[in-house]
Amino acid sequence: MIQHRQASSTKRIPLLEAQNGIVLSWMQHPRLTQHNIGFAHRFGKTVDVHRLHDAMLLTAERHDTFKTRIAHTEEGFCQYIDSSITFDVKVSTMADAEFVAYQRTFVRPFDMLNDVLIRMEIVETESAVYAMVDMAHCIADGYTMARFWDEVDATYQGKHPETDDHLELAISRSEERRVGEECRSRWS
Repeated sequence: MIQHRQASSTKRIPLLEAQNGIVLSWMQHPRLTQHNIGFAHRFGKTVDVHRLHDAMLLTAERHDTFKTRIAHTEEGFCQYIDSSITFDVKVSTMADAEFVAYQRTFVRPFDMLNDVLIRMEIVETESAVYAMVDMAHCIADGYTMARFWDEVDATYQGKHPETDDHLELAISRSEERRVGEECRSRWS
């Protein structure tokens, strides 16, 4: 049986239809990674690992999207922002040959109801530095991943990018859908 966290008292937003489908699919197959969005970026050895670490961490902290929790309530699944979430960017060193095997294990299933829904890691090898990110698709998409890396790059360069939180868009779409459904039921 899947154990889950109860929704906090913060504002709860119903899941969008696509998000709900992802969570229901995960409940049926919790060991699959079909709803993960993983990416590894290869940098040359000249990259400053500490600056890259800080840029990744700051980018994640800057967006409430990555602090999203999924919870189950009497009404069904919902999402909410858990401001107590802290992020970690693991930094490790290994041989090139080890990394080839290791990178295959980086993307792994999320516990949608309990895990922080983003993982970040930097691996330094003899020939390169790899920055890896794994996001749960119920809080992110390909556009989110691209924006994440754009912001990591800008932050690494000392710029301060403006944030445009993707969860706010999801919230407004969810509210629009709910209002639309209420209107349709009244006029049917």
